[in-house]
Amino acid sequence: MNFLENILLHLEDDLYSLYSCLLVNRYWCRHTIPLLWSQPFELVDETSTHKIIRTYISCLPKESKKRFRIGGIKLPKYEKTLFDYPIFLKKFNTQKFCRALNKTFLTSTTTPQYFYSNKSKNKFNNILRKQIKLFKGFYIIYPKNNFDKSINKCFKPILKQYYSTYPNPYLAKEIFYLLFNQYVTFKNLIINTCLDNRYKMNIELHLFIQRNPNSLKNLSTFELDFVKKLSYNRDWEMEDFLLTELLNKMSEIAINLKKIRIEVPRDFREPWEERRLTTRFHQSLCKLIESQTKLKIFISNYYWDQSEICLYESLTRQSNTLTHLTLMELTHSDHHFRRGLSLWKNLETLELLGGSDFLTPSDIELEQLSIKNLFIGQNYEPDPLISKILKSSNINLSKLILD
Repeated sequence: MNFLENILLHLEDDLYSLYSCLLVNRYWCRHTIPLLWSQPFELVDETSTHKIIRTYISCLPKESKKRFRIGGIKLPKYEKTLFDYPIFLKKFNTQKFCRALNKTFLTSTTTPQYFYSNKSKNKFNNILRKQIKLFKGFYIIYPKNNFDKSINKCFKPILKQYYSTYPNPYLAKEIFYLLFNQYVTFKNLIINTCLDNRYKMNIELHLFIQRNPNSLKNLSTFELDFVKKLSYNRDWEMEDFLLTELLNKMSEIAINLKKIRIEVPRDFREPWEERRLTTRFHQSLCKLIESQTKLKIFISNYYWDQSEICLYESLTRQSNTLTHLTLMELTHSDHHFRRGLSLWKNLETLELLGGSDFLTPSDIELEQLSIKNLFIGQNYEPDPLISKILKSSNINLSKLILD
C-alpha cells in the first residue's frame, strides 16, 4: 500500500473529503473512486440512491439490456462509464438496495410508472395476465442453441406486448447478477429482510452466491438485523427458508468472518411463539459459527427454542479467537454457555444486556476468566451467575458497568 492509499483509507467515511481528493488529478481519482463506491448506499443520502442504481444499470452488458427491452422496460441511454463501478462494492445492505431500486423505477420518466404493476381494473387484462405465465414458461432467458433462439423469436412479440403494460420485475435479479459477478468480493453483508412484501421482491442471495462463490470469500462482517419494524407483516416462513439456504451456503464459503451480529427480537404480536425463525434457521446459524476460523465478535439478540443447545456449543469451538461476546434478552442458559466462559481464553469483553428469563443454579463454579470489560443489564442482578463471573474476573477486570 502506497502513501496516498494509506491517507485515503483514513477518509473512507468522509464523503466530502473524498470528493475533494477525486478532483485533484487522474492518479488521485483512480485511487479515490474505489473508496467512494465501496459503500455508496451508506455515503449518499437516501433521496439520491436511485442515481447509484442508474449508474449500475449503465454498467450492464448489452445482453442484459436486451432482455430488459424484451420485458418492456425502457432503459435510459447512458454513456459508457469510465469505471466498472460494481466491482468496487464492499458493503451491501439489502434494505437500502431494495429502497434504491424501487425509487429508481418510481422516479424515472423513461420507464413505466410502476416497476411492480398494480392489478388492472380491466377484466380482460387480468385474464391475459394469468394466461401469460404459459408463454413465460416457453421463453428461454439464456438460449443455448439456435433452437432456443427460434423459440424465443416466436414468443418475444407476445411477451413484449404484455410487459409493455405490466413491467417485468426481473431487473432486480439482473442487478444482483451484476453485483455478484466474478470480480465482486464483499467485506460487509447486512440483511434487514430477505423479502420486500410491498414490492414482492425475493432476495434469493443463496442462488447468486452459488453462481459466484467468490463474492463472499473475503467477507469479514455478517449482520442479520430484523430490529426495525416493517410497515407490513413479515412472511416468517419464507424468510426462514431464504435465510437457512443462505447460511448453509455461507458456511461453505464465508469461513473468515470476524464479526457476526444476529438481531431478531421476539415479535410480541399474539401468538408471538409463532412469529420467529425456526429450528432450521437455528441449526444453520450454528453451522455457520462452527465453520469460522477467525471469529472475534459475536452479538446476539434473538429467541430460539430451549430444546436447541447448539448455539453455545458452536461458540465454544471459537475458544481461540473470540474476544467480544454480547448477548441480549436471554431466554435461557445452559452448561455449554458456562463452559464457554472458561474456554474463551481470549474473551476480553462480555455484555449481558436487556435482562434474562432464567436463573443459573447457585452451585456452579467458574474458572479464572480473562474478561477485561464487563457490562451487566439491571435485570441480570438476581442471577447467581453474575456474582460468579465477577469473582472469576477480579484479576483481569479493568472496566465494569452495571446498568
